[in-house]
Amino acid sequence: MRWTAVLWLAAWTALPVTALRGGEDVATPKAEEKAVRQTAAAYARAFNAGDAKAIAALWTADGELVDEAGKEFRGRKTIEKEFAAMFATSKGLTAEIAVLAIRFPAKDLAIDNGIVWVRDASGATVSAARYLAVLVRQEGKWLIASVRETPHVPASNHEHLKDLAWLVGDWHAKGDGKVIRFHCVWEGNKNFLGRTFVVEDKGKIVKAGRQIIGWDPLAGQVRSWTFDDEGGFGGEMWTRDGDRWLGEATGVMRNGRETRALNIITRLDDNTFTWQSVRRGVNGTALPDSARITVERIRKTK
Repeated sequence: MRWTAVLWLAAWTALPVTALRGGEDVATPKAEEKAVRQTAAAYARAFNAGDAKAIAALWTADGELVDEAGKEFRGRKTIEKEFAAMFATSKGLTAEIAVLAIRFPAKDLAIDNGIVWVRDASGATVSAARYLAVLVRQEGKWLIASVRETPHVPASNHEHLKDLAWLVGDWHAKGDGKVIRFHCVWEGNKNFLGRTFVVEDKGKIVKAGRQIIGWDPLAGQVRSWTFDDEGGFGGEMWTRDGDRWLGEATGVMRNGRETRALNIITRLDDNTFTWQSVRRGVNGTALPDSARITVERIRKTK
C-alpha cells in the first residue's frame, strides 16, 4: 500500500481551514474546525505510534482507500491490515503536506485535497501524490470516508531538488596552498542546479569545470553530470543519508582511463559543508582517500 494517501491529516493541526459556500470563502464554524483538528491530531498520533488499529478506528466502517496505482482497500479491517503490514516493514517515515483546499459542501461533510511528499528515515523523498479526502461526521465524530490519490507530477523538478537548495551561492575552500571556488545557481525553471568550480594556485587558475545537478525520473534519484577543462567527464548518482549526500561517481579521463569514487558532502550548517572522495580508483587500481575539505560560504558584505 502506498504511504502517501494516509499522511495528509498530519498537516491539519498547523493549517487554517476554510469553507467554500456560495462562491465565497468564509471561516468554518469554530466548533467544526476544532473537531476536525482533533481527529487530525489523533490520526497523526496513531500513525507516529505505528498503531494500525487506532488509525483504522478513525475511518468509517466501510471507508475506502484507493492508492495511486488504483488498488482499493475497503473497510476498517482491510485498512488496519494494510497499515499493520506497512508499519512492520517501514520505519521512520515522515511527510510534508501542502493542503491546497478544504471545503464543507454540506452539513457533516468535509472535502480536502492537496499534495503530500513522503520521506524516509534518512530524509530522502520517496514518493509524492495528489490526494482527495472525504470526511463525514457520524455521532459527533469526524471520520474518514474516502481517500483517493494520483501521481503528482510537479511543474518542475524543483521539488525533488529543494533539499539541495542550500548549495546556491558562492563558496570557497583552502588546502595544500590552493584555493577552490564554487558558484551554484538554479537553472532551467529550477529543474537543475548549475555549479561551476575553479582551482587556483597562487592566483592562477589551474583547473576548472562545470556540474549540472538534476532529477532522474527513471531512477527516481538525484544525479549529476560533470565536465572539466582537461576534457574529462563523468556522472554521479546521489543518495541522501541524513545530513550527508553520497555520490556514486564514474567518469572517463581525456586519455580514456576510467575513474570511480564515492564522493561525500556533509552539511554542517547553512554556511559550511565538508567534501571527501573515498573508494577511489582508476582503471581498476585503488587510490587512497582524499583529504576531507571544509568548504565555507562567501558572505557578501554590505
